Amino acid sequence: MTVCKVVQLGEKITSLKIREGRNEMDQRGLPGLCTIHPAFTGEVFKRRVKEKEGSCVVKNISCPTPIIAYNKNMGGVDLSNQLLQYYSTHHKTACWYCTLLLHLVDIASTNAYILHYILLASQTKPMSHKDFQTELVTKLCGVDSTCMPSNRSTNHIPVAIARVTDPSLKATQGPRICQRCHRVDKKRYLTPWKCQSCDVALCLVLDRNYFAEWHR
Repeated sequence: MTVCKVVQLGEKITSLKIREGRNEMDQRGLPGLCTIHPAFTGEVFKRRVKEKEGSCVVKNISCPTPIIAYNKNMGGVDLSNQLLQYYSTHHKTACWYCTLLLHLVDIASTNAYILHYILLASQTKPMSHKDFQTELVTKLCGVDSTCMPSNRSTNHIPVAIARVTDPSLKATQGPRICQRCHRVDKKRYLTPWKCQSCDVALCLVLDRNYFAEWHR
C-alpha cells in the first residue's frame, strides 16, 4: 500500500510525504521537498482497485508531478546514494547539525566526482572514485599523496622535544611518535627530535634520518 501526501507550500516549494508498507505497522515515511515542480499538473494513471464487494475496477488515480519526475530519473538518484556510502565522512556525533554538515559534504564530493566522470569520460580515462576522493582530500589539506605537507619552508632545524633539564625525565616526557614512520611505514617509532618550524616529530638516527625526506 502506498499513500502519498502532497502539500503546496507557496508558489515554488512542494512538500511530499510518501508511506509504503503492507499495513500501518510497517509503513516507512519518505519525506521530501521539491522546488522545481508544482504539486499537481493533471497527470493521471489507470490502476486496478479492489472494491469492498471484492471486485476489481479500473480507476484514474492522480499522481503528483514530483513523483513522476522522481520515477523518471530515479536511476541517477540511486547511483548518487550508492556512491555516498562508499567513502562517507559520517560518524556518530551528539550534534544534529554536524550530521547534516557531514552529509552535505558527502553530497558535494559525490556530485563533484560525477561531474568529473561525465566531463572526462569522452576524452580520457577518468579517475576512480577512491583516487578522486584521495586527490580531493590531499588538495584540501595541503598535503601530498603520502600525507606529507606540500608547502614546506627551508628553515627546518632538528631540535630536542624535551624542555626539561632533569635527565631522569627526558625518557618519559620527551619522545614522540615519528610522523614519517607512522604515516608511511605504519610503524610506531619514538624519537626525541622534532622540526623547529613545523613541530613534527621525526627520526634522526643513522638508519632513519627522515628530516631531508620529509621536507623535500
